[in-house]
Amino acid sequence: MANKLRAVLTRMDSIMGFRLFSNLCFLSDIIAVEEHWLAPYNLDKFTNINSEFKVHSWSAMTDKISSGFLTGRPFGGLGLFVRKTLNVKICVLEVKSNCRDAAVCCTFPLLDYCFLRYIFVVALLITRSHGSVRVL
Repeated sequence: MANKLRAVLTRMDSIMGFRLFSNLCFLSDIIAVEEHWLAPYNLDKFTNINSEFKVHSWSAMTDKISSGFLTGRPFGGLGLFVRKTLNVKICVLEVKSNCRDAAVCCTFPLLDYCFLRYIFVVALLITRSHGSVRVL
């Protein structure tokens, strides 16, 4: 029986999110993250969570921080964690300027001459009727 690819989409908009995230690393092969709220100079926190993952991450706070004095609450940010043992080639296709949408192509080797390609799109969706935020 073939191994199953385990993927999850999650939010990390609190300290509790980071605490629980390390548990996801044991249960998942690919983890897409949104709303991590990290500044660009803090993105290395992702690479320190679990050395078994390749990490691509983007901060939505770049413009806010470069403006000087910070007001309001943090927001946005995307991340993609892919288990290194999958031997996946990752190509970032596009990241929107506000770092709330990203398209990433992951190419999985199946055999020496065959591969499988997935396009992941991580986007922030605000549902007006409920005021909730979900990842697609």
